[in-house]
Amino acid sequence: NDTHGHLAGSQTLREVGELLSRELKAEKLSNFAARYGGDEFVIALAGKSLSAGVHLAEKLRTAISATVFCPGGGSILPDALGLKGLTCSVGVASLKQHISNDMGPEQAKSTLLRLADSAMYVAKETGRNQTAVAGKPVPRSAPAASVARRRRA
Repeated sequence: NDTHGHLAGSQTLREVGELLSRELKAEKLSNFAARYGGDEFVIALAGKSLSAGVHLAEKLRTAISATVFCPGGGSILPDALGLKGLTCSVGVASLKQHISNDMGPEQAKSTLLRLADSAMYVAKETGRNQTAVAGKPVPRSAPAASVARRRRA
């Protein structure tokens, strides 16, 4: 948005959503991807393990990085931009591993989304363009003092 404007950002997010849908269909997953908030997406993988979720997250993350977005204009942005090398940070949480059986459906949903969102922020704060699992530390790519200074800026 800062470099190419809001229309380019909206067109890119639409194309990311289409990429997610294509990848889920190619994986023969009958689950769904939905835009959740401004520039975030959520994917529900019913009956899949945490490791399957991490594997899919990494596949999607690398697919996004390898894709050229806004190659020839679209319904939101008529101009071709050819945006390459976009990155994303992904947080993964699992119903089986992160949610207790005594939670009701609404509490479980809210907790699962919060855990995945927190994991995404861990991925962002520890180097970006990576996948983090809820409750598991991600190795830092920079010394802790360096990370703390960047947060204050």
